[in-house]
Amino acid sequence: MFNTQMLCHLCDLVDLGVDEALDRIQSTGASGVTLIVTSGPLETLRCHGQVEPRILRSRGGFFFRPADEHYEETRTRPIVSSWLKGRDPLPSVVETCRRRSLHVRLRISAFELGRIAQRHPEAAGKTAFADTAPNTLCPANSEVRALLRSTIADVSRFNPDAVEITDLRYHSGALTAGGLDIGFDPGRCFLSVLGLCFSESSLQHAHEHGVDGAATRRWAQIKLNEVLTTGQPCEDDLDTLLDEAEIARDYIDCQTAAVESAIAAALDHPQQPVLLVMPGDRSGKIYPRSAGAAAGVILQTDESGDGESTAALADTGSLVTADQQPEVELDAAALATQNPQALVSALQSLADHHVPGVTLASFGFIPEAGLDAVRQAIRFATRSAP
Repeated sequence: MFNTQMLCHLCDLVDLGVDEALDRIQSTGASGVTLIVTSGPLETLRCHGQVEPRILRSRGGFFFRPADEHYEETRTRPIVSSWLKGRDPLPSVVETCRRRSLHVRLRISAFELGRIAQRHPEAAGKTAFADTAPNTLCPANSEVRALLRSTIADVSRFNPDAVEITDLRYHSGALTAGGLDIGFDPGRCFLSVLGLCFSESSLQHAHEHGVDGAATRRWAQIKLNEVLTTGQPCEDDLDTLLDEAEIARDYIDCQTAAVESAIAAALDHPQQPVLLVMPGDRSGKIYPRSAGAAAGVILQTDESGDGESTAALADTGSLVTADQQPEVELDAAALATQNPQALVSALQSLADHHVPGVTLASFGFIPEAGLDAVRQAIRFATRSAP
């Protein structure tokens, strides 16, 4: 069976009206709804008429009211989004979806949570220049790991069909979604080095694994300052740069291992199935040990080409887990408006390649007219599915 999830911010459903929003979603033939219930800051223009406010602005955080008893093991406590003014709408939204026979998933952010890093700077990411991230938490920090475990336990009380974890990235907080205004092109490698995290927790984790984090930080400062002083971009790719700096490669490997262990701890006896949402990568080898321990994997792609290239992503993604095919997340909003036929082709090709499901991102961004393209794409994919 080919499963189609519509990705939604919880606030998109509530602000439009839960029944009205679900009517539109179900009119496309989608079989489920994935609700984003924790996230970083938001500033988005929403397409659907009658929704207020049309520009959603939030400093991020938790879009539901956390149950305190789940967070007793961590001092890094949740912060409720300013969007949530009164009663917690999540229980009734989940119940409404169930009455409508919709699969319900709840998506949480692992390490990108608005304002928590500001309140707990000791848990935040830091650049080589010691700039503290306002919204990015450090996976090497034990309190952050406990917060992730606690959040999974908390959202599990709503009995979703699955919990999804996204933002499984380890960086300094400099690589924000909106980009960093530098003033000139410093080269992609510059941003990679600026993205390395040198928080106290990161340096301590490296030390415990025999890696000299302090020396790596000095190396990073030198490389960054070479670009900032001369104005000349760093033309090398990161692998080339690391060929000359084994200590930096060891440090990056150490950070990868930290994410692996953080995910592994979060997946230790979860109450609900947990899916990992990962950036689509042609190698498909992204945190393979953690992926093997999860109930499933969703590979994100901004693919806007034909369906065959999207299906190829899913095929290579099967290297992540030996026993199951990953699902795929598509930017349905862009495809539905700019190339509806590509959306139809992509979903049909995924179904033909036995991909078990697709997440369509994102309901709040899909114009009402674009829902027709989504409807057609789901219909053709469902027919193609074995």
